[in-house]
Amino acid sequence: MKQRVEDMIDKIKDHEDTDDMRTAKQIEDARRWTKQEKDRIVRDLTEKELKDLLIIKKNT
Repeated sequence: MKQRVEDMIDKIKDHEDTDDMRTAKQIEDARRWTKQEKDRIVRDLTEKELKDLLIIKKNT
């Protein structure tokens, strides 16, 4: 029984869609990059620039 389950798992792994896996990785990379970019922007802005940006975002 255990061998049959392992065989079924191997079959499922063989049928995984690599395009979906690649797309998921690209989405995760974009999220990570976006967070790093936001952190960098916040770090580099002066207090006044940050307040002005927040006002602009609030108005849109």
